[in-house]
Amino acid sequence: MRHADLNLLTLRILSNREEFDGYAYFSRDAPAGTAADHEIVCVDLDRDPYNPKVLRALSDRTLRANRFRSGYYLNHIFGEPAYLITKGRRSYVFGRRLERTIWPYFVKRVLTDFAVDQKYLHLKAAGFTLDDGSATHLVGPNAGSSARTRAGRPSSSHRRAWTGRGSSRTPTYWCATAKHTPCPPRNGWYPVSLRRR
Repeated sequence: MRHADLNLLTLRILSNREEFDGYAYFSRDAPAGTAADHEIVCVDLDRDPYNPKVLRALSDRTLRANRFRSGYYLNHIFGEPAYLITKGRRSYVFGRRLERTIWPYFVKRVLTDFAVDQKYLHLKAAGFTLDDGSATHLVGPNAGSSARTRAGRPSSSHRRAWTGRGSSRTPTYWCATAKHTPCPPRNGWYPVSLRRR
């Protein structure tokens, strides 16, 4: 079990596997005694087989659940059929190699739902470090990963270390500063320079 702290909310992940690679996506645990905002239960069918007919009957009737059942999880992430069952703030997923669904689907969905519920602006982000130890964080609208990747390319040609991309969730130890950056706004993306507090 892993109870991850995502800054504004927490996510509890459980698996029937003793060694579950999906836990590695998170660097910070929620404080002890914190209630989980959402829970994901991953059941590996190689360890504990269930009848696919029963799982199919219990599965959600959403587009994403239909895709999971076809083995198409999200974008470029494929696998064997998986069964998605949602009960309030708890999601059950039955399948194989389920660690591949944790970040691309579940974390992004939980953060998007939270943003909508709180009337937050949902942004995507990419970032890279600079030679002086500061970093630039590109933020922009949810326009797909290819736009986010293209937005970071001009910067990587200036020999900066790529730090990653994904939903914008600036860690608490970074703060924005007004600083000139060689990367101009592009495709609706805006650079935000960051420094350690």
